Amino acid sequence: MVNAATKQYITNPNFGIGDGDGAITCWQLMNLLNEAVKNSYSDLWIDRNANCTTFASGIANALNGTDDSYNWFLN
Repeated sequence: MVNAATKQYITNPNFGIGDGDGAITCWQLMNLLNEAVKNSYSDLWIDRNANCTTFASGIANALNGTDDSYNWFLN
């Protein structure tokens, strides 16, 4: 899934690099991860999308300082 999301980061015109500065928002990260799992089996798709949302929310909370449980990923 990470490989597919990385490829989407480079090629996706809606949620990828965009203006070329390399910056990415948590909203874009969540959408890139959701795009990456769309090719999964349908019985796993909902669970994987829920995991993508949880991950992106955790990163956003760590960046905002409201939850430290994802700080390890940012360090």
